[in-house]
Amino acid sequence: MSATTAGSEPSDYSPAEYWTRRLARAEGLESVGWLGLGEAYNRWLYRRRAAVFGHLARACGWARRPPSVLELGPGTGFYVERWARLGVRELIGVDVAAPAVARLGRRFPRYRFLAADIGRPLAPPPGTFDVVTAFDVLFHLTDESAFETAIAMMAEALRPGGVALISDLFPRTREVRRAHHVSRTETAYRAVLAGHGLTVERRLPVFVTMHPWAEPTGAWRARAARLWWGLVERLAGHVPGAGGPLGAALYAADSLLCRLVRRGPSTQVWVARRVG
Repeated sequence: MSATTAGSEPSDYSPAEYWTRRLARAEGLESVGWLGLGEAYNRWLYRRRAAVFGHLARACGWARRPPSVLELGPGTGFYVERWARLGVRELIGVDVAAPAVARLGRRFPRYRFLAADIGRPLAPPPGTFDVVTAFDVLFHLTDESAFETAIAMMAEALRPGGVALISDLFPRTREVRRAHHVSRTETAYRAVLAGHGLTVERRLPVFVTMHPWAEPTGAWRARAARLWWGLVERLAGHVPGAGGPLGAALYAADSLLCRLVRRGPSTQVWVARRVG
């Protein structure tokens, strides 16, 4: 993805067109994961995401008391499958790509899936859901009004005491902005969430070595981070058969490292509760 100037918007970016093309071009987890790193490496990336989700599910007791769920951007159904394993009976998924919605409907006939843009005003049943998720979704809303619209919808759909699960980079001081990606700063995120009655009560790091760092501090850290990620991209993306073993080794490393760091340098999952 090509970088854009901070504060600018790619004029030709249409989320529906982008994701329809992308889901048609790549198959499996690479279609929603990191293009160019191959299916094998992406499987290990998603295994880490599944491990963090499993930790949250156990901590919240969702296997004992399956929640009602609104999932934004379900894509290939990776998290839908995990909700189904927990015994969730009520789930609605909203995705901008109509082909993804059709496939999900066939795969999970017990749940409802709608084709809609979450960056535009929607009217989900207010105060209905125990959990609303946006896993690796909100940073694809490059327009600020669309971003706030999505947050407002998440908050409105939650019952009092319900939680929003959001994964993003959450950089500390400077947003990460590319053509199809804007990761807002932690401060900006908290302000928008708070403005809609959502309070962040927990955050879990997902990656340390498996994914680019959001905001390396200091010249030597920034250089080291660039060199490291360049090596990962070359091995996983260009050396046949390397993606699986590399992913397995880094998965083991991140499973340990994410227990030792409070916030992590890369993707995190935030748990934000609706108060009042």
